[in-house]
Amino acid sequence: MPRVSLIFFLVFLFQGALLAQTKTVIEPSIVLFDSSKYLVDGPIQLRKLSLRGLSVYSDKYLAVSGTQGVFGLMEDGITWKLKQLPAYPKSDFRDIEVLRPGRLVMMSSGFPALVLTSNNGGKTWNESLRFSDSAVFLDGMDFWNAFDGVLLGDPIHGKFLIYRTKDGGKTWTEMPEELRPDALPGEACFAASGTAIRCLPNGDFAFVSGGSDSRFFYFSKRRNSWLIEPISIVKGKASQGCFSFAPVPKDPLNENLFCFVGGDYLQDTATELVSSAWYRLNPPLWFRGKFVSHPSGYRSAVECLKNMELICAGPSGVDFCQNQGVEKNWFSVSSIGFHAVRQAKRGTAVYFSGGAGRIAKLEFKKKQVETRGVR
Repeated sequence: MPRVSLIFFLVFLFQGALLAQTKTVIEPSIVLFDSSKYLVDGPIQLRKLSLRGLSVYSDKYLAVSGTQGVFGLMEDGITWKLKQLPAYPKSDFRDIEVLRPGRLVMMSSGFPALVLTSNNGGKTWNESLRFSDSAVFLDGMDFWNAFDGVLLGDPIHGKFLIYRTKDGGKTWTEMPEELRPDALPGEACFAASGTAIRCLPNGDFAFVSGGSDSRFFYFSKRRNSWLIEPISIVKGKASQGCFSFAPVPKDPLNENLFCFVGGDYLQDTATELVSSAWYRLNPPLWFRGKFVSHPSGYRSAVECLKNMELICAGPSGVDFCQNQGVEKNWFSVSSIGFHAVRQAKRGTAVYFSGGAGRIAKLEFKKKQVETRGVR
């Protein structure tokens, strides 16, 4: 082959190797439920409805709760039924738990702070706990199973309020005063999504605080004592601190790993504030890590998905973090705001709830991306 022809032939091969190619990537996206199709029972103002309570039992069975004394249930993965409880039109139900289909526990944060239970899918409710003290403010609850649970409230007389149940929320017992941790002046918890407290394996549980300081409180059932550690997140004001945390499922590399999110709810789009952190706990030692980037503002809820990925939500949007080992990096998924995000206890579906009666589902969509490279 002549030399000139050989050169043209090699150039042709090189250009062909750099031709545009496409690959399939999977991206998370938010799909809103059509609120005009909600089945509404009672004088509910959807535009003013704030849904902070969210419990996802399975991919198709879940419940929400919120302001205006509202409780909502979806049993088929399609139709939402929202009902205002006639006896509680002014209650703000900031947390709800589906123990099993038909069995529900719901919590109202402010005065009167109370807990309700239902055994018939929310058709009727019974009060199981009511506080007459207007100083009581409940922040959240969680359950290990259909019977054993824990309830958290802001400090009273310098100690965090903690109650336990062993019968699915029908009766509650206050944790002994000597076992309840002391709060620092100006320290409290946030009832933003019901995820300031979490039940953990082996009967352990933990919660997070904010305000003047932001700390992680881990109660070990075996030791019958607390491990208390500061959280490297913005704090110092009543509107700042850690609002939510999520345990990362145990595996050989990430045992006792926790992700924390928060920020300042009065500056919900401020990206310069430290609004996320992660820690590996190996009692009595802590190993602190840092995110390469932080979420796009204040975040009120975080959830670790079963594939080890993280997702968090707040009034200014939703962020996603892929499982990247120590190189953890958040990226924005949506600018639509939500208060809570939870994954199904028995399934993989992920749902959101928020202001203006918004409810949504997380979906992963395939997308063709153009790339260039040597073939």
